[in-house]
Amino acid sequence: LKLTPVDESTNQIVVRTSNKKWFKRISIPDMDRMHLKLTQGNVSFTHANRTLVISYAKPESILEAEAVRRRERATMKCGNEGDVDCKQQ
Repeated sequence: LKLTPVDESTNQIVVRTSNKKWFKRISIPDMDRMHLKLTQGNVSFTHANRTLVISYAKPESILEAEAVRRRERATMKCGNEGDVDCKQQ
């Protein structure tokens, strides 16, 4: 198994087998959404239970944006289940 941490031209993580029978490009939607480039230093991978686990450490800008969205959702007023007025015929 060969892991090319980051393909800078497409901004994706590339995983392929050494005999080239299997090939996969993995994009990270949060990074694409914020137009950020992937860095090879943030990619890590391990094998666990016959499974390849690929991890990417989120940059601070994404963590801050997630915190802002989390605070916005916490302040939103949402009704309880069953508060909807549905009139049946």
